[in-house]
Formats: sequence, structure tokens, C-alpha cells
Amino acid sequence: MSLGETRHEKILSLLGESREVYVSRLAKQLQVSEMTIRRDLKLLEQQGKLKRVFGGAVSAIAQTTEIVERRVMRLHEEKRQIALRALKCIELDSLIFIGGSSATAVFTEAFAAIRSVRVVTHSIQIAQHSRQAMVLADHSKFGAKSSALSALDFSEVDTVVTDRPVADEYLDAIREHGGEILWP
Repeated sequence: MSLGETRHEKILSLLGESREVYVSRLAKQLQVSEMTIRRDLKLLEQQGKLKRVFGGAVSAIAQTTEIVERRVMRLHEEKRQIALRALKCIELDSLIFIGGSSATAVFTEAFAAIRSVRVVTHSIQIAQHSRQAMVLADHSKFGAKSSALSALDFSEVDTVVTDRPVADEYLDAIREHGGEILWP
């Protein structure tokens, strides 16, 4: 193992312990220049092992966790209402598919008490191919270009659960294919 690789391992180890590291402290601890540390951090970021920030770096895992936590907390009450409404649609001994989103994360929390239901979680595209596809999404996802809903084929969806009525274009698209849209 080269000196650089050893240094990278040490940086990642320190990052694992504290979730953040600083260029100046690393340079002193590892007895190299700050420029060397900056180059190391850049390389490790390119490898997806950390995220550089002003003056240092944070764990890529910690950053992802924080982003997910922020998304779950944004419109949390609306997502909770969606989850409670969706729970009313779940029959015992069912097999359900849950895609990855902040709304489904809240649903999963509410869903934890139901034991006689099998769950498969994957992307929304996979869920569309199940026998019954249910999409949980707060109102902000309708019309958002970055949302997975922008590419959703509503002909493959049986039920959409949201926190409030959505624009007529979405209501029409869902109902046109025999789907239903529900809100609290």
C-alpha cells in the first residue's frame, strides 16, 4: 500500500469516527501539507467516499442520511396524512410494493404495526408492474420536473394517495385509466 493510500485510509477512518474532518487538522495529524490533504479529499470525493465542504469534508453516508432526513421532515404532517389514508387500503395477508421516497418512508413508520402483510420495496417503476400499484406522494410532487411522478405512466397505477386535491390534469390522467386518487 502506498503512502497516499495509507493516508486515504486514515482520512476515511477519522471521517467514520467524527462524520467531518478539517484540512488544517488532517495536515497536522498526518504531517503533510494542506495542499496534499486537499488533493486527497478531491480524489476521495471523486471515488464517492466523502463530500468536500468549505475547510474540510463530511462523510458521504452522513450527508445522504441528512438529506433523506430533511426530505422526510419536509411536509411531514402531509406525508403522515397520506400514510394514514393509504393504510386504510391495505388488506390483511396482502403483498404490497413500496417505492423509495420520503412519503413512503413516513408510510413505513405508520405501517410498522401491521404484521400480516408482505412488503417488497423497490423503485416506483418496479411497483408499477405489481398486481396492484399504489403511489404515495405529497402535493408538491405533482408538476415537479425532478419528481419520479413526471415519468410515471398512470395507466399502470391503481391508486394514488396524496395529502390534498391535485390539478385536474393529474386527476384526469389517473381516472382515465381506471385509477383512483385519495386524500384525507
